Amino acid sequence: MDCLDAALARARLYREAGADVLFVEAPQPEAEIRAIAAAFPDVPLLFNYAEGGKTPAIDHKPLAELGFAIVIFPISTMLVATRSMCEVLARIKQDGSPVNVLAELPTFNDFLVFTGLPEVRRSSNGTETIARKSANRRHDRQDKGGPWLSTV
Repeated sequence: MDCLDAALARARLYREAGADVLFVEAPQPEAEIRAIAAAFPDVPLLFNYAEGGKTPAIDHKPLAELGFAIVIFPISTMLVATRSMCEVLARIKQDGSPVNVLAELPTFNDFLVFTGLPEVRRSSNGTETIARKSANRRHDRQDKGGPWLSTV
């Protein structure tokens, strides 16, 4: 707990300096997650949900009950993308081309829309317009159950 005590002390200093949200890196075991929440009951807390990291896996409901207002998933999409890339590359190697996996892939146009390229092309107002439209698109997808940043 010595490391946790030091981390909590640093977090208190950040709060005193005006931090709106606190994040304590890699609590382990689950008792440390609870200790962080107990130390800052009236402060929005951020939980870094890095699959395979040092922090144990924990469901969202207990995190919300403990007071973690923001949960981020910094590598979830990279992990699934890595698996998908390996799978498709293995099929291409086996078959000699991507012909047999085309039906399983998003279309190139879907990819362009997802990345926001049409908005970039239409934008006459620079990055501010692009950022605003991108944020609106993410918000719309989240409302439809899309796999975007989640708050608990």
